[in-house]
Amino acid sequence: QQGRRYIDDCHNLPQIEYIYDESGTQICDDILRLEDLPQAFDKLMQDHGNAARMGATQALDTSGVCPGLSVGDLSVEAKQIMREVYADDFKRLNYSST
Repeated sequence: QQGRRYIDDCHNLPQIEYIYDESGTQICDDILRLEDLPQAFDKLMQDHGNAARMGATQALDTSGVCPGLSVGDLSVEAKQIMREVYADDFKRLNYSST
């Protein structure tokens, strides 16, 4: 589960590592959920007087890379590893791990 933690520009690190420091103190004021983008980002920027906007985006489409791939295609072992690696994300960000 430790694997190569810093590959892919750190996109695979648990999100908790960006939100809390080593002592567990939250180090950012606003936590945006992927499913709330782009609206949550645009509102955050507006609330802070920043002109940056994500604007309309299309849903992530990986069908060309992995046609037909779904959660059901993952092995029981792969799902268990993800539950372990991202356990704090599931718990502290209130996502279901089932």
